[in-house]
Amino acid sequence: MYRYLIVLLWFVSCRNNTPDYSLDYLQGTWLRYESTDSREDSMVIEVIEDTAFVLSSSAQSDFPIGSVKWLSINPVARDAQNEQGDFVLQDLSGSGVFFNATLFIQNDSVFNLNSLDFPSAPGGKQSWIRN
Repeated sequence: MYRYLIVLLWFVSCRNNTPDYSLDYLQGTWLRYESTDSREDSMVIEVIEDTAFVLSSSAQSDFPIGSVKWLSINPVARDAQNEQGDFVLQDLSGSGVFFNATLFIQNDSVFNLNSLDFPSAPGGKQSWIRN
């Protein structure tokens, strides 16, 4: 019995904690096509290094063109059990405060952003597609 426990612990401890994606994946422009705050759908951002800037937004948007939308984007090893995606970052809310968020990569051109601090708030869930 103890042998099986030791093998199981060894297997779990040897898990790969290396991120599957680098910042290169996010570089470029992205369109927010669906979210829990439809006023912000159609926003376009550009990711440059570890920061995202608003390129366009609707007339009702809380995010002016040129404003920083995401800060401190960092690749991480996905851990769905702890609700951590492929990247962690600071996401600017409509109230002007940065909150913790995570990105789950779906494929080469789509990812989902989930707020870690306020997942049920407007904009707490967002879907983005490469533009």
